[in-house]
Amino acid sequence: MRAKWLVSVGASQILPQGGHVFRDTAMLRHAAIQGHGIALFAMELVTDAIAAGDLVAPFPNMFLPTNNAYYLITRSRRLSAAAGSFIRWVKAVAGASGAGL
Repeated sequence: MRAKWLVSVGASQILPQGGHVFRDTAMLRHAAIQGHGIALFAMELVTDAIAAGDLVAPFPNMFLPTNNAYYLITRSRRLSAAAGSFIRWVKAVAGASGAGL
């Protein structure tokens, strides 16, 4: 992912070498908060830590586009009030993050 991000921000001449690779985002987040280096995250996973001052987004307007997506699919029948509330919440969160639906 580091190489893709570097290319997306026009820094393809920099070659990422070495470093730790975390397969668990919770461990990566903890290591970044503890000052063990830099990390690439989906903003949704670190917005609270940035707001609290635990992490810094040095390039807040640089994003790596992905093809990842979540799909919200419902039946055509009437939904329960709880299901309707959940769908409204998902749409609000997706809209606030800029992800859209």
